[in-house]
Amino acid sequence: MKNPRILSHLLTVAIMALSIAFASTTVIAQTVDFKQVEAEAEKLFEAGRFLDSLPLYEKLSVAYPENATFAFRYAVGLMNKSVAVTIPAEKILYRKKARAAFVNAKKLGFESELMETFIETIPIDGALSDDKFSWNMEAEEAMNQAESAFASGKMDEALALYQKALKLDPTVYYAALFSGDVYKQKGDFANAEIWYQKAIAIDPFIETAYRYSATPLMNQKKYDEARKRYVEAFIISPYSRLAPSGLIQWGEVTKTKLAHPNFEIPVTVGKNNEFQLDASILLGDPDTGAGWLIYLGMRTTYKDETFAKDHPNETVYRHSLQEEAYALRGLIDYFTKGKKKPKKTPDEIKTLINIEKDGFLEAFILLALPDQGIARDHDAYMREHKSSLIGYVEKYVIRK
Repeated sequence: MKNPRILSHLLTVAIMALSIAFASTTVIAQTVDFKQVEAEAEKLFEAGRFLDSLPLYEKLSVAYPENATFAFRYAVGLMNKSVAVTIPAEKILYRKKARAAFVNAKKLGFESELMETFIETIPIDGALSDDKFSWNMEAEEAMNQAESAFASGKMDEALALYQKALKLDPTVYYAALFSGDVYKQKGDFANAEIWYQKAIAIDPFIETAYRYSATPLMNQKKYDEARKRYVEAFIISPYSRLAPSGLIQWGEVTKTKLAHPNFEIPVTVGKNNEFQLDASILLGDPDTGAGWLIYLGMRTTYKDETFAKDHPNETVYRHSLQEEAYALRGLIDYFTKGKKKPKKTPDEIKTLINIEKDGFLEAFILLALPDQGIARDHDAYMREHKSSLIGYVEKYVIRK
């Protein structure tokens, strides 16, 4: 998700959910005159009144330029201000100031995945995105008005406008999603779930509704149900900053270890796409070295003879999911089907063999071994094989 307008809404929701955690990081001002300012700012911020807290955190940021929390909260206020104002020039101004404030907070040591995403997605000049919620002009206008109301803390008004937009255009995913957010902020988890499910029904291949619908479940300590939502979010968008964060937080709360099986491919790729095996493999166990040489040969064969057939619309070779699966299956076959089976199978190869037996090899490659080329195959595979991706995570990543 690269639309900063949508990210600004999600930032507001995330901060409302985590305001207590943020509050704990605040450094209490030592100057008597500013203690009251900080107390009032913190009270407003924790209540989700980010626009009201903006002028106070601006003062605090000036008075305490080394305080990372003040810098971050000032940026949050600016980002919400950019949503609340309606004049494009003002939106651009506040977006530019917000990005600079987020960069400053990062330099001071504040850590936040959403902050990193804002820094990456908002242009330095604050230019507005061309992305729209809807091509229906009335629905788009309703969404813009709803976002302004939401950023201003006018939840009932925002909810009515989100639902108006959805009536005008039933395909507006974020109208349903943001309706769920409003109910979540109200503590009405039952209605929040209804609207999150409506968003999922509109587009089951966007991760956000899965991740956000897990928060009420976590609040109710329904950890198994929350895990399933977080896993869905992760497998839909595994390479984003945000989608894995929910599963990671679930693991921390439930004290569950999360890790892919230990597995390294001892091959480097040169500038001209030539493959080279790590010399240490050849100097070690000869059977293992022979297996990796087979892997290397099969990748070379695929690159030279098969890639163009499997990818007729691509004129430039790239590492692909199909190539990696083909070569790893050659490695597996060497250890399991050869006339002269190796005397010893390394533990990580045993794990690979089990992953293949379970039908999760492609899922393992996409989630544990991706590079830029392989990642391009994720979406197509995910849309056809969600159950395999989920099965791999449940069995091999979540260490129960």
